[in-house]
Amino acid sequence: MDVWDITSSFINVADLYTYLVYYAGVGVITTSSLATLQSQASAGNIVQIKRDGVWFHSVIITGGTTGNLTYCGHTNDWLDNPVSSFSEASPVYTDYRIIRVH
Repeated sequence: MDVWDITSSFINVADLYTYLVYYAGVGVITTSSLATLQSQASAGNIVQIKRDGVWFHSVIITGGTTGNLTYCGHTNDWLDNPVSSFSEASPVYTDYRIIRVH
């Protein structure tokens, strides 16, 4: 059996943020507005989601148009889901971080 070493920056929301922002120097926009997320994010950006005061999940914007973006994530096999579905989340998401990796 092969043993794989993994880095926490790709399995932990806070570590991914630290790696990308402090070591790779990417830009970040933080907002509590879903409309701002929809207008400022673009394909290839990572979006981190805050709930109950904790940044708990990362997804990748995969396409769509301004105001009608889609994303993918590993939870529930999210494949090109509409970003607008964040407004249906329970409990409600309170903040979003757009990490511009390109």
